[in-house]
Amino acid sequence: MVRDAGLGGLIAKRLTSRYEPGIRAKTWVEIKVHRLADVVIGGRAPGHGR
Repeated sequence: MVRDAGLGGLIAKRLTSRYEPGIRAKTWVEIKVHRLADVVIGGRAPGHGR
C-alpha cells in the first residue's frame, strides 16, 4: 500500500507520544520501503580451448 502510493516509508509512534518540533523522538520510528527484485545475471568471457 505504501509502495503503491509512491511513498518512501511510514512513521510508527506510540499513541501517547507527542509531536515536538525540531526534536527526533525515540518513540517515533521510520520504516522505509525497500525495493527488491529477483534477477538472474549471466556473462561470458572469451576463452581458449573447446
